[in-house]
Amino acid sequence: MTWVTEVHSKAHILLGQIENARRLAQRSGVDSDALCRELYRKVDELYETEFPLAKAMDESDLVFHLEGPALRDHTPKLKLIEAIFSNIRQQVFSVAKAVAQLRDDANISDQDVELSLSALAPGSLYIGIKAEPPERHDGQQHMLGADDPILRATREAMRSIRIISKYLDEDSIEAREEVPDAKVRDAALVAVARLAPTTKSGIARVTIASSDEKRSEVGSPLTPKLRKELRHQLRQDKTGPTQFSIRGDVRELDLDFRRFELRRLTLDPTASVRCQLLPDAMINLETLAGRHVEVSGFGEGASSGIPRMLRVVRVTVFNEMGVAEDPGLFA
Repeated sequence: MTWVTEVHSKAHILLGQIENARRLAQRSGVDSDALCRELYRKVDELYETEFPLAKAMDESDLVFHLEGPALRDHTPKLKLIEAIFSNIRQQVFSVAKAVAQLRDDANISDQDVELSLSALAPGSLYIGIKAEPPERHDGQQHMLGADDPILRATREAMRSIRIISKYLDEDSIEAREEVPDAKVRDAALVAVARLAPTTKSGIARVTIASSDEKRSEVGSPLTPKLRKELRHQLRQDKTGPTQFSIRGDVRELDLDFRRFELRRLTLDPTASVRCQLLPDAMINLETLAGRHVEVSGFGEGASSGIPRMLRVVRVTVFNEMGVAEDPGLFA
C-alpha cells in the first residue's frame, strides 16, 4: 500500500462515519452539520497535512523534514529553500562521485546530477527530491535513460545518505552490511554532517526519510549538536586491518574534514583512493594540492590491491624529477 493510498483509506473511513452520523442525526432530529463538524475537520486536516507528505514519500527518493524557528510559518523564505536545496544537491553529488568511481578526466559537476523537487509540504517543512535522467544540451534526455551511470550513482548516493543518517557510524556492522564500500560510507557520513543544521540557520532539526514498496525508513534526527559531534567523529584517528603505501596525485581537498582524493595512481592510473589525513602525518593538507605524493596508512583490503578508503599517517611529496622533497616545507 502506498502512502497516498493509506491517506485515501483514512479519508474513506471518515466519510463513512460522516454518512452514518447524518443518518443518526436525521432519525434523532439533531442538527447533522453540528454533529459532523468535527469529522469534516478531520477530513480537511487529513488532506491539508498528511496528503502532501504522503505524496512526497511516494514520489521521492529522499524526503527531508526540517523543523525550527525559520520554518514556523507556512511561507518560508525562498532564499532559505534555495540554500537548503543547494546543500542537498552538493552533498548528494559528493557521494555520487564516490559511488560512480569516476576517472580523473571525467569533467562533471553537481549540475550533472539531475534532482527534481518532487514535493514541498507544510507542517514545519517537508522537501522531497528525486533523481532524474540527465538531459543533453538540446534538452532531450540521454538514450540510456534509467541505465545512465550518473543516475544510478545518484540514486545509490541518496540511499547511502539515508542509511548512514540512521546509524551515524560508518564502521557499525549494520552500516557495513548495507553500504559495503568504505569510500561511500565515509563520503556519506561527511555529507550527513554537512546536511545537519548549523546553530545560526534557524533550523533545529533535519530528519531524512525514504520509502519503497516494502517499507519506509527514517534516519536519526540531525541537530546542531549532532553536527558538532559528527565533525569531531570524522576527525578522529582510525586504523584499518591492512597497511598500504600508494603513489598518486592529490586532488579535491576537503580542508574541513581533512579529506582528499588520490588520483592517477602509479599502480592503476584509472583508479582513485579517498584519503583521510590523520594528525600523525604532521603535514599541512593545503600545501598538497596538485602534488605527486606517496601516502602510507591503513585501510580495508581489496582484491585489486588498492583500498577504496585510506587513513593516512605519512605523506612523502615528490618534485617533478621524482625526488622526495623536504617534509619541513609542507608542515
